[in-house]
Amino acid sequence: MAFHKLSKNRRRPKKRVVLGLDFGATLLKSLLLDAEGHIYGRFSGRSEVSRGPEVTMKNIAGLISRAQDSARNAGLELKEVGIGVCAPLGNARDTIIQSPVLPGWNNVPVKSILSRQIGMPIHLENDASLAILGEWWKGAAMDCAIAAGVTLGTGIGGGLVINGSIYRGASGFGAEFGHIRVASGPRCSCGGRGCLGAVASATATISRYKKISGRGAEQIESIRDLCRLLARGDLAAEQAVLISARHLAEASLILINALNPDVIILAGGMSVLADRLVNPIASYIHSAGMRGLPQNTRIAAAALGAYSGCFGAGYMALNHIQYLPRNR
Repeated sequence: MAFHKLSKNRRRPKKRVVLGLDFGATLLKSLLLDAEGHIYGRFSGRSEVSRGPEVTMKNIAGLISRAQDSARNAGLELKEVGIGVCAPLGNARDTIIQSPVLPGWNNVPVKSILSRQIGMPIHLENDASLAILGEWWKGAAMDCAIAAGVTLGTGIGGGLVINGSIYRGASGFGAEFGHIRVASGPRCSCGGRGCLGAVASATATISRYKKISGRGAEQIESIRDLCRLLARGDLAAEQAVLISARHLAEASLILINALNPDVIILAGGMSVLADRLVNPIASYIHSAGMRGLPQNTRIAAAALGAYSGCFGAGYMALNHIQYLPRNR
């Protein structure tokens, strides 16, 4: 067998990377990643969804352009972009159908708009699904065959990953765990009542704290404010979180009985309360589960923090250019 010596003048091929971008109702977050999950850059910005799709698409294109420039300057080749979107997507995964957190965004062809603007392949998926995919790839669900999870924020999203593939359902709207009914009220943004997202989200938990404590909006505006109250031993804050944990446990038990996953991941902004959520949820599941059947499903907080969705979006883009096997 003959071996050919490379010329000293021949340039080494550029290392290929992808951009995993998380498109939220307030913020844009992204990571420049390689096939091993190494981070080469972080880029963020405002989404400004209230100003309409045209402004937001311009902001996303600008962020991607910054990432391209950074990759080029570092001798890297940015090939494709994966984007997690805070909205339902149809089976074609190219258009935002509608979303309560994106008022006025009806049937917006995000993929075609961005592809034209940046001249690079774009891949879209629901942000909650990608958060769980990211945790499966490099986080708390590594080596799990079946990983289910919820993203806890303004509302509650859901994701189901089976052997590294996102479960989407018959028409693309599968794993909407935030709409599991666990109570008799209040009204959910979907039009129903008692959905998990309406009673256990960050928004619902903060609202419950205000009702229990009688304190106004100036006292608490975010989950981090709630964390500070919990650190001081505020009993109303503890009660508000415990009620949300109970609702999450009821939904988790439904997922266990229906899917028998290896793990249920708590992701999103409210996962900072993991030490107040994981143990109560696990205790409830073990006490209320079917008698005689082992409850092997773990309850775990997201290990990747605010970047679970970025890792998931990056993994999706890497798979589209066949850097990674579909199953490990």
